[in-house]
Amino acid sequence: MTRAILCILIAAVYAPLVLGQPETTIILYADGSASVEHKVRVDYPRLVRIRLLGDPVYLLVLSGDGRPLSFNKSGPDLVIEVIDEAVVSYDVEGLARESEGVWSLNVKGLRGRTTVVLPNGSVLVYFEPLPVLLEAYDSGLRLVFNSSYIALEYFVYEEEKSPPSSALWLAVIAVAAALAFVYAWRRRPRGPHLTEEEEAILDFLRSRGGWAYQTEIKEFLGLPTTTVWRRVKRLEELGLVSVEKTPRGNKVKIKRKMALFHGFP
Repeated sequence: MTRAILCILIAAVYAPLVLGQPETTIILYADGSASVEHKVRVDYPRLVRIRLLGDPVYLLVLSGDGRPLSFNKSGPDLVIEVIDEAVVSYDVEGLARESEGVWSLNVKGLRGRTTVVLPNGSVLVYFEPLPVLLEAYDSGLRLVFNSSYIALEYFVYEEEKSPPSSALWLAVIAVAAALAFVYAWRRRPRGPHLTEEEEAILDFLRSRGGWAYQTEIKEFLGLPTTTVWRRVKRLEELGLVSVEKTPRGNKVKIKRKMALFHGFP
């Protein structure tokens, strides 16, 4: 038995230090503080590094069956000797920030699945990226993400005010989600960055009704054949044009579905 324990400890010490893939749960409170829990599982004993979301208060590092685990904290990083499972729990003051009645949560460096529970009486007004799950939870909201960063904005009803009815609450959630989607849609990239030569090719195709032969593009731009070929090839890879081989040469045509990104009619 002693030998088995010794082997496990040796394996833990000499196993490579890895970033954990924890399941993270963030429970936010009305004052901006939060309770955070990271749960990580491993297939064999190893040292695992977990990035804390802030200065921890009441830090607990336990195994899956509730036994204390040894760890070393260096800055925001926590290194733990994990045999099979570890649960790290702590509180963070001021994880969410308030400005003019709107609370903001911004966390980065996440790994694995992250669940965020908003305070009771909260209304979500913005989120990024899109969550894989958004649902009513008690009198608040629960969101689940698979992303390395999370940005949320919400406000909280004051306790002395009457909470909205269930129907109104669902309507508010739907409207907030729609507004957040529209906001994210408007902030989306308007298309890939193009060189001046590639923009000139698109302008020339537009002036020709949407298509032209590659030789005509070459004559218009006054560029070497290989340069024009490379520019057309990149536009094709970006999905902005299609290239059709014809007896007269390559026929380059604008893809209409990309017209909105580049001002086509």
